[in-house]
Amino acid sequence: MLDRNELFIDGTWTAPASGEHGDVIEAATEKVLGRSALAGPTDIDAAVAAARAALDGPWGSMSRAERADLLDRFAAAMTARARATAELVSRENGMPITLAKPTNGYGPAAMLSYYAGLIRSAEDEEVRPGALGGRTVVRSEPVGVVAAITPWNYPQPLAAMKIAPALAAGCTVVLKPAPETALDAFVFADAAQEAGLPAGVLNVVPGGREAGAHLVGHPGVDKVAFTGSTVAGRAIGEVCGRLLRPVTLELGGKSAAIVAEDADLGVFADHLLEVSLVNNGQTCHASTRILAPRSRYGEVVDAVTETVRALRVGDPLDKTTAIGPLVSAAQRERVLGHIESGRAGGYQITTGGRRSRRPRAGLVRRADRLRRRRQLCPHCAGGDLRSGAHHHRVRRHRRRGAHRQRLGVRTRRHRVDRRRGVRTRTGPPDPNGDGRCQSLRPGPHRSVRRGEGIGSRT
Repeated sequence: MLDRNELFIDGTWTAPASGEHGDVIEAATEKVLGRSALAGPTDIDAAVAAARAALDGPWGSMSRAERADLLDRFAAAMTARARATAELVSRENGMPITLAKPTNGYGPAAMLSYYAGLIRSAEDEEVRPGALGGRTVVRSEPVGVVAAITPWNYPQPLAAMKIAPALAAGCTVVLKPAPETALDAFVFADAAQEAGLPAGVLNVVPGGREAGAHLVGHPGVDKVAFTGSTVAGRAIGEVCGRLLRPVTLELGGKSAAIVAEDADLGVFADHLLEVSLVNNGQTCHASTRILAPRSRYGEVVDAVTETVRALRVGDPLDKTTAIGPLVSAAQRERVLGHIESGRAGGYQITTGGRRSRRPRAGLVRRADRLRRRRQLCPHCAGGDLRSGAHHHRVRRHRRRGAHRQRLGVRTRRHRVDRRRGVRTRTGPPDPNGDGRCQSLRPGPHRSVRRGEGIGSRT
């Protein structure tokens, strides 16, 4: 087992004040991979204080060239650990090793090197002509202490995308990674020590929601950088707005791939893995819907089915694996729940859609909910399942309400089932309407949906 029983605060390894630790579970086996120290509010306070003190120390007085040299050494230390880091992340979150090596392995070092080169060529001040005469001096200064909060799906590159520009600008960082991938976050601390970063410049404090909330609202933090769910991002944005604190939010979303009438389905199929299924579908920008022309609907269904059926599901450390396990049992059950809700709503599974027979516990066979007896309402990101018997006629009758009764399309109120992530119909017909899903979007495209990605978030 790989145990990291201490937090990295102020350049030293420190036991968590609460004594709290958490198990990190291997995605493929559901066995304990290691244990990690977990930060509480007291540890967050110490990390922020250390980051603040570092701004007033040697780090704050360094020139751009000196910071660039440190970033290059930091990058070299990360490169030396790249292969081991990639394997560790694959074991933590199930990412296929062929993807983990370039992203989680070598990606962070590339990011650090990029920003090192960027600040070498930059100037501290720029003189511009003033709009009303005279001149304006634009000076670049560090914003201060940056709180960096990262998710589990791409833990290393998403952390590096926050750490590298912050350090290049002269800021200090408190990194709070997700508990699911806490172990690989300490690689940044190991490399920072080897590179000789001054104490307090980078602090690594894994923790749960309480630690994250305390960090976001901490009075010693000057900027927040967050990648994660829309729900959490909305809460963080609200706090930062109230505090007038700069914040960067990179949130999950629903994306659609559109297949044109004259599309080459061979090219489409060749890129389906990287567009919709990359990292086992656990990617924020994955296309969770495919919109296909009615005239080619059957062709697209067949192309997607054949492509997905051919993907190898297996051990994420095997170079031939295309689809690995989901990050956790909870995520797996969430995906299976979406698949079952699709079946109940009239969808037909054309391939996969069940738990893998392989012994590795996190594996789910890819599910593509394609051939349908019901229409997917495109107005709802959650995915309302509605009768599509008169879809072509709705285009000529766009007014909401009573006309739907004449067309035989019944309007009902919807209830949100947040556990399953879909809306279900309840109550009697509602001819007056409440503004939600009262019409089907007109147009020549129909919606093709892949099952597992509905449950995937950044």
